Amino acid sequence: MSASNGELRFRRALPGDRDRAMRLLSKFADDYLPEVWEQWVHAAPGGIYLAETGPALVGVVSIHFLRPEEAFLAGMRVDPDCQGQGLGTRFCRFQVQEAFRLGARVVRLTTAHDNVRVHRMMPKVGFARAGEWIIREMPWPLRSSSFCHQTSPVADPADEGAGGVSQGEEAERVVAFLRGRATGLTDLGVPLISPPGDVWCMRSLDWAEEVGVLELSAGASGAEDGGLALALGVSDTTGAIRGGALVYVGPNWDGRCTFSVRWLEVDPEWEGDLLELLARHAWRQGAERFGFSLPLDRAAVLDRWLDGLWPGRDQPGDGGCQPGDAGCLPPDSSAWREHFYVYEIREPAPPRL
Repeated sequence: MSASNGELRFRRALPGDRDRAMRLLSKFADDYLPEVWEQWVHAAPGGIYLAETGPALVGVVSIHFLRPEEAFLAGMRVDPDCQGQGLGTRFCRFQVQEAFRLGARVVRLTTAHDNVRVHRMMPKVGFARAGEWIIREMPWPLRSSSFCHQTSPVADPADEGAGGVSQGEEAERVVAFLRGRATGLTDLGVPLISPPGDVWCMRSLDWAEEVGVLELSAGASGAEDGGLALALGVSDTTGAIRGGALVYVGPNWDGRCTFSVRWLEVDPEWEGDLLELLARHAWRQGAERFGFSLPLDRAAVLDRWLDGLWPGRDQPGDGGCQPGDAGCLPPDSSAWREHFYVYEIREPAPPRL
C-alpha cells in the first residue's frame, strides 16, 4: 500500500475507533497497545492519535504528559504495508510538534540500543541522545511469605543495627542523599516500567515524594498500582548516609511480586553493605523476581552483583551453571536484560529582550 498518494492527517483517537485500530495493531506481534488502549485513549493532554490517508488508517502514535511541561512519546506503529515510505519520520515530527503545541518544553522517548532505524531517524527530527539505561529482571528464589503474599511486611530481627533506614525522617535523609548525588537526575528523569509491562513512562526523582516514602513497618501502600515504595540506605558509625536506593515492591506485568530498584547511589566501599540490605529486603517482602531500571553506570553495580550470585542465570545455554552446583541456579528463560537509549528534544529558549 502506498501512503504517498494522499494527504497524511492526524487526529485524536476516540473510543469508537477501537475496532479499527485493533485491526491495524493485530499486524504486530505481542503488542501492548491493545492492553492500554482504554487508558491511553482517554488521556489528556495528549493521548492516542490516528494517522490516516484518505479513508485508510496507516498508523498510530501516542503522547504522554508526565508533568505539564514534560512529554514522553511511545506507541508509534506504522502499518507494515506502508513502511519504507518515510512515515516514521513524519509521525515522529507530528508527535514533537503536537507535544510542544500542548505545552511541553522537553520531549523524550526511549528505544532499544540496537534499533538502528530509530537511531538514524532521531537527528532528522532534532533529537539528541540524553542517556543510556539498563532494565533487568530475573527470578528471585530467596523469599518469605510477606508483602506481596500477605500484604503485611515481616519483621526481620536481623535488621536491628544493620544500617538499613526506611522510615520517617530517616527515609527523607536517604532521598536527600540520592538527590544530592544524582547529577542531572531531576532534569533527565527516571525510566520506569509501568504495568501491564513493556510500557514506558518517565518520572523524575519526585516519584519518591509523589508516592510518599512509606513506612516499611506499617506496611503502607500507595506506589503506582498499590505496591510499596521504599527508601533504603546504609549509614556509617557517625550516622552519615553512604548509600541508598529507591525501591518499588509490587506485582509486575504478569502479577508476580517484583522487587525493583528504581534509583541507586552508593560510595564504592559501601556497595557490599547496600547490596546485602537490598537482598534482605527482597527476601522479607516475598519477592518472586528481582529487577532494576537504572542508568548504565549505576546498573553496573547490580549487574556485577547478580552475575556473581548466579553466573549465567539469564544467559542462554548452561552459562557455566549446572543444576546442583553450590550457590548456582540453572539458566532461566524468563530472565531478561534490555539496553535502551534515551533521546530528548527541547523547545528553543525564547530570545532575550
